[in-house]
Amino acid sequence: MPQLPDFTRLSGLLAPGGLLIVADINPDYTHAHPYYRATAADGTLVAMHTHPVQPLEVATRAKEARLQLAEMTKIGSDEISYSFIISFVNPDVTP
Repeated sequence: MPQLPDFTRLSGLLAPGGLLIVADINPDYTHAHPYYRATAADGTLVAMHTHPVQPLEVATRAKEARLQLAEMTKIGSDEISYSFIISFVNPDVTP
């Protein structure tokens, strides 16, 4: 993500009980490996530079938008965690 999304707006788009899933690259991994080799649509190899966000900042912003943390998982091994997935639920609030 080049920047964090507007979680308040996203929260409003979710039905009660709806799930928002956020996946991004682990900032520590990106610091160690700032460029990634990727294949462009025409088949040429390009270097992709990413701008990850901090998982805690994602969770904080989502909480401020009244989303509830459902799960937070790292992807990788104990030695190298290269990505994370966080899921949030829009609580079922009865008016």
